[in-house]
Order: sequence, then C-alpha cells, then structure tokens
Amino acid sequence: MRDAEDYPLELPIATPMKLRVCDGGGERILAAAVHILEEVFDPGLELRPGTEISLADDERTLVALALSRSEAEVNGEAGEFLLSRVDQEHAALFGPVSRREALRLFREFISLAVPAITQEGRVPQ
Repeated sequence: MRDAEDYPLELPIATPMKLRVCDGGGERILAAAVHILEEVFDPGLELRPGTEISLADDERTLVALALSRSEAEVNGEAGEFLLSRVDQEHAALFGPVSRREALRLFREFISLAVPAITQEGRVPQ
C-alpha cells in the first residue's frame, strides 16, 4: 500500500500565457491572443517611448521595448522596438526591429506556446 505522500494533493497546472503592457502611465495585463496582439501593435496606435510589451509563460518571455521613432531605421521602416527573449536558461537581445517584425515575432511566440488557439483566441472544436 502507498503512503499519502505518494499522491500529491495539488497537480501542477500550466500557467496561461500573459500579455503585459506597461506604458509609464500604468500596467495592463491582457489575455494572450493573436487579435489582442494585433491591437497592441496596430500601426495607428501611438506608443510612448519606453513602453514595454511582454508575453510570458512558465519558462519563456518575449519583451518589446518601444523606441522613439527617430532612433533607428530598419529596411526603410522605423526601427520601433528592441526585443529581448528569455527561454529557460538562454537570453537574447535583438533589434531595433520594425513594428511589423515585432508583431510577427510575438505571433510566432504565442503560436509555439499554444498551437491550438485560433486567431480569435478560441480553441478549435
């Protein structure tokens, strides 16, 4: 017969991915869904320099730091973000990247974490 300690009372539960936006005027934590990412990175949305946008789950984090529009240019587009990625024990910093490239990398990051979530943020039936 097994002891009670062989049966954990709490099962590990995966932490859902969180989207965090901190713009100096406050912090918002949003659902991590592709359509929300598209709203956050919308080209018509003015982001204050220093705004931090991050996606994180249990083991990985992707962070975009907004630059002022005049700081850099990438392939004819404003290099609007510096990006940092932490994956378990590895970290990388890259940029500047355009808003379009930052959105692509955030979409890729979220799709690798939750491949079953559709663009609308729903699990397909």
